[in-house]
Amino acid sequence: MRCARAFLAYCHRPVEQLGGNDIRHFLLYLIQEKKFATKTINLHSAAIRFLFAVTLDRPLNYLQVPRMKNRIGKPEGFHFLEHRTVDHKFGIITDAYITPGNVNEPVVYIERLQRQINTFGLTDLEAVALDSGYLTPYVCKKTIEMNLFAAIADRIRSAIAAKRFISIVFLQT
Repeated sequence: MRCARAFLAYCHRPVEQLGGNDIRHFLLYLIQEKKFATKTINLHSAAIRFLFAVTLDRPLNYLQVPRMKNRIGKPEGFHFLEHRTVDHKFGIITDAYITPGNVNEPVVYIERLQRQINTFGLTDLEAVALDSGYLTPYVCKKTIEMNLFAAIADRIRSAIAAKRFISIVFLQT
């Protein structure tokens, strides 16, 4: 009810004269001026849709008034990820790099690993240890092609992928 009242107060016109453009302008106002969170904006949008569809019996086209994506657990804004490659035998960092938060890490990792092998002449490299974020078919395939054993930490929800990887490694040898 409060959300619908806020919408009507923002528009300063009778409800019969309001439409989809007014809703979009109001939601844009909530985003840019009020800086409301995604969930709050979606709550306002749902209340306004209810007002039009149920109370006024004027259904709206949902494509014209889209919901905002709800990124649960993800911070808002532009973020970077920092990656380090460590030689555990000697306790040194052999590579450090930064990627944007939306870049696929496994693809970048293989490129960086190849760079380290070429730079340091690591022709006798036998194995790499990776966290569970790298448990992807791409990394498994590329490490096998490079004749490397990939010791990848397992996630509970990706146990099936780990079993596939283990079977691939044992079938390969």
